[in-house]
Amino acid sequence: MSTTLGPTNYSQIVTEAKSKVKELLGLIDVDGIVEVSTEATKGTEKKGYTGPNIGNLLNGTANNIANIAQGNDQQKAAAIQDIMSDLMDLFSSLGTGASSKARKEVKSNDKKIEQNEKNAEETSRQVSEKVQEILGNCEANATNIAEAIASIEKLGGDKGEIAKVQQQLEEQRKIIEDNKEILISDADSKEKKSALVNILNASSAIAGLVEQVAGYKEQIIAQNAVVEENSNQIAESTTSSAEVISEGVNKMQEYLVNAGVLTKDQATLSIKSAKNTATGTAQEATGQAMTNFWATAAEGAKYILSGNDKLNAGATLMQGATQGLSKLTGSIGEMGQYLTLFTEFGNGIGSFAEGAVQLIGQYDATVNPMIESIGSWDDIAKASEELETYTQGYAQEALGETQGSTSQTQGQNAQKIEAKDIENADEENMKFKKFEFDTSVFTTSAK
Repeated sequence: MSTTLGPTNYSQIVTEAKSKVKELLGLIDVDGIVEVSTEATKGTEKKGYTGPNIGNLLNGTANNIANIAQGNDQQKAAAIQDIMSDLMDLFSSLGTGASSKARKEVKSNDKKIEQNEKNAEETSRQVSEKVQEILGNCEANATNIAEAIASIEKLGGDKGEIAKVQQQLEEQRKIIEDNKEILISDADSKEKKSALVNILNASSAIAGLVEQVAGYKEQIIAQNAVVEENSNQIAESTTSSAEVISEGVNKMQEYLVNAGVLTKDQATLSIKSAKNTATGTAQEATGQAMTNFWATAAEGAKYILSGNDKLNAGATLMQGATQGLSKLTGSIGEMGQYLTLFTEFGNGIGSFAEGAVQLIGQYDATVNPMIESIGSWDDIAKASEELETYTQGYAQEALGETQGSTSQTQGQNAQKIEAKDIENADEENMKFKKFEFDTSVFTTSAK
C-alpha cells in the first residue's frame, strides 16, 4: 500500500468495466431468436402431408378395388395384379413393427425436448445465482466505499477535524505573536517569564497538531486503500458478470437452435404419420378386398394386420408430433423469457456500475481537497521543528549558564526544557532578549 497521497480517480476503474456490459447487451437479440424459432414452428404447422404420389396411388387403388367388386373374374384378377404392382413400393415394409417403432421414436423425441428444456432451465438458474452472488459482492463493496466516504467526511468540510486543527494552529500562532510583543516590551521579568512559558506551551501544542494531522494522513491513506480495493473488486465483478451473462446467452441460443431442430423433427413425425396412415389405410383396404377370394385370403390377412399396425403407428406419430410441438412452443417461449431476464441482468449490472462510478466520484471529490490540505502540513511540520529548535535555544539563554547547567546544556543528549522548568526558575536571574521567530510561515504553509 502506498504511503503517499495524491489526487485519486478510482471511478475510471469501474467505468472501463461498465463498458464491457454495454458490449454484452449488444449480443442479445431475444426477439430475433424467438422469431426465427416461431417462424419454424409456424411453417411446420402449415405443412400438412398431401403428397401427390401417395394421393394418386391411393386414388388408383380405390379404382382397382372398385373393379374387384364390380368386374368379372378376369377383370378382378387383373385388378388385383394391378394393386399388387402399384403398391409394391408402398407395401414393401409389410409387417407389424411400425407401431412399436413409432412409440420409440416419439419417446426419443420427447426425451430430447425434455433434456433441452432442462438444460435451458439449469442455465438460467446458474446465471441467476451467479449474477445475484456478484451483485451481493458489489453491494458489499459499495457499502465499504460509502463507509470510507463517511470516515473521510468526518475529517473534512468546514466543521471537520482538519478544519478544527487549522483553526487551532492559528490560535497557537497568535499566542506566540502576542507573547513576542511582551518579550520586546518594557514589561518586568515576571511578565516576560510568563510570556516565555506561553510560547513554549504554544510550540508544544503546534507539535501536537502536526502529529494529529499525521494521524489523519494515515486515515486517508487507509481509506484510499479501501476504496481502491473495492473499486477494483467492483470492476472485476462487473466484468465477471458480463462473462457469466454472455456464456448464458450463448448456451441459450444453442438451446433455441436445438429447439428449432426438434421442431423440424416434429414436422418429420407428422410426415411419417401421414405416410403410415396412408399406407395403413391402403394396406387394410387391399387386405379386405383380398380376403374375398380364397386364393389371396391369407395374404389379405397379412395386409390387414400390417395396415392396422401402420394406422396405429400413424396415430402415435401424429399425437407425439402434436404434443411435441406444443411442448416446444412453450419451451421456446420460456427460453425467450430467460434471454429477456439475462438482458435485465445486464442492464442491472450496468446501472449498478454507473452508480458505483458516481459513488467513487463522490469519494474523489471529498478526499482530494483534504489531500491537498494535508499536503501543506508537510511544510507546517518543518516549521514546527524550526520553532521548537528556536524556542529551546531561547529558553536556554534565558535561564543563563548557572541555571542552564541544572537543566543540562543543549547538545545531543540535552534534556528538553519544558514550560515548568521556566515556571520554576527565578525570573530575577533570567535574561530576556527579542524573540525573532517569524510565525507567518504557519499562515503561508496552511494555505
